[in-house]
Amino acid sequence: MVKRPRCRILGVMSGTSADSIDVAVCDLSFTPAKRIQADLIAFYEHPIPAHLRQALLNLFRDRRGSLKWVCSLNFALGQAFADAVEACLRRHHISHSSVVAIASHGQTVYHVPPSQAHKRDLTASTLQIAEPAVIAERTGLMVIHNFRAADVAVGGEGAPLVPFADYHLFGHPRNTIVVGNLGGIANVTVLPASNRLEDVIAFDTGPGNMLLDAIVHRFWPERQYDVGGRLASAGRVHVELLERWTRMPFFHLPPPKSTGRELFGEQFLEKELRHSQSISPQDLLATAVEFTARSFVESLSRFVEPRWPIAAIYMGGGGARNRFLMQRIRILAKQLLVRCPEVAPLEKLGMPAKARECVAFAVLGFARLLGLPGNVPSATGASRSVLLGSITEPTVLRGCPWR
Repeated sequence: MVKRPRCRILGVMSGTSADSIDVAVCDLSFTPAKRIQADLIAFYEHPIPAHLRQALLNLFRDRRGSLKWVCSLNFALGQAFADAVEACLRRHHISHSSVVAIASHGQTVYHVPPSQAHKRDLTASTLQIAEPAVIAERTGLMVIHNFRAADVAVGGEGAPLVPFADYHLFGHPRNTIVVGNLGGIANVTVLPASNRLEDVIAFDTGPGNMLLDAIVHRFWPERQYDVGGRLASAGRVHVELLERWTRMPFFHLPPPKSTGRELFGEQFLEKELRHSQSISPQDLLATAVEFTARSFVESLSRFVEPRWPIAAIYMGGGGARNRFLMQRIRILAKQLLVRCPEVAPLEKLGMPAKARECVAFAVLGFARLLGLPGNVPSATGASRSVLLGSITEPTVLRGCPWR
């Protein structure tokens, strides 16, 4: 099954915040213990051009959601992804000939999981853009892409997909650990002490940076985000608003479940502002931080602790750099979780927090080349394990042949 001992793959993605295209250069191998091992060689953050980011945000807000804009942005973002790959290779002096493939997640522009589809009279579906043919022809490298669709096709949520990589990279034989991610949406992977893939669960807990960034953009347009949580720490939590938010039906749905901008994005904020005009911006931001932290920890208390005592929580994603948010998560973990687990940065496991998702998609790309299913049905709710990802090859190959 394994065609070569090591394989270099570039994991590339743009998250729900759409602020950068991240590239992780990974050397991967399949061990005798049937685990995928990933060595991170380089990591690069490529800023999304301002005009392109604004076009994406307009699309997210449904202000310019016509088919012509989706079509145009698909190719424009493909060009931007290719630019990011080329810049990464130049910056780190890596030759195209050493790379087997690019594993491109793309940019999610709409996600309708099965758990939400019937309520909205829609078909369960997911859409990521960044045209792989553009990336392949620009770079001369094979592109593995469209990772989420196959899971949705067999009844899964299409998310989260990172648990497959978490299991291979971070599983512990004696302790149950949680790997948390504070991206635009917050999610967790629970790796039980059984150390078996079929026991792994994962789910979205609610908003991560998405709501916080939306509030900052609304009231402090000159800022991209609240550095260190300084603005939020100057505010006070509005208890009535917090209680209304935490009563949302999503938080009481059992895993597997996923969510996105459709539930916690700008439209959510606009609706809430109509009911919260008397609340100051700082208080609104402080309430959103408490909402994010509380929904994260209460999800562990409600859905994880009854089955497994948690030994440690390792946090990644951009939100892990928000000191005020992390302080609230640590305090709430001590108050609400029985075992009072350690809450530590993902770096303690040897993985830079910002690189985790890119590395995960490099792992998923490697699994696709090996012919290994990459979804975790216990995490996504899929009816069975399936191969994840489609493959687009360039006309003229500049990379290392896989076959």
